[in-house]
Amino acid sequence: MAKLLIFGGTGALGTAIAQKFSNEGYEVTYGVRTITDERVQFQVPLTTGPVPHLLKGQIFDAVVFAQGANINAVSYTHLTLPTKA
Repeated sequence: MAKLLIFGGTGALGTAIAQKFSNEGYEVTYGVRTITDERVQFQVPLTTGPVPHLLKGQIFDAVVFAQGANINAVSYTHLTLPTKA
């Protein structure tokens, strides 16, 4: 089974990406700020401490970085669009 490592997989964009890979048969492992499922999630940021058990000895087929600022809003509310001349 192919494996995906995703940072930020519980946010809006990350959830959609993780679901897409999961639907394609990938085993998904998440790096998250707050753990809600220890079976598939480890806490970030990673520090100089021990390697999380979910990462030990693993080889991932794909890595996605979807982690963003914790702004609790949709992305389009933070975009500045050019004005028409």
